[in-house]
Amino acid sequence: MLTIVIDGDITDTADALFAGTADAVSQQGLIRMWATAGGEQEKHILYALAQRALLEFEDGELDMIQYPPGTILIADYDDLKVSFPEGAVLFVAEGHRTGLHIHEGINVVAMLRAFHRYATRMIRLDVR
Repeated sequence: MLTIVIDGDITDTADALFAGTADAVSQQGLIRMWATAGGEQEKHILYALAQRALLEFEDGELDMIQYPPGTILIADYDDLKVSFPEGAVLFVAEGHRTGLHIHEGINVVAMLRAFHRYATRMIRLDVR
């Protein structure tokens, strides 16, 4: 299971997630993503998460929490861990709830679009 930790406390567990620093909006290489499903299905789950987050945000339905700069966000999966003081974690949790933890001052739409572009390229170029 993927774990999201905010300032040392586990806030959510997820089946799939994107994590990126604030600079990920302009530098796609700063985005990381994981899904608990393996194989070819993983790419499509991640793409669907990115697409769904954009739509839910536009409709005002995205479960979003904003944090002050300096709050440490951590995305953790087995031995893989990403930690940063400024960025965002987009995830799908149990019950198919889509959530976003993001630092204040980051353009939410730009970050969601960056996650979506990254997922689109991953499927189109067939890379992982």
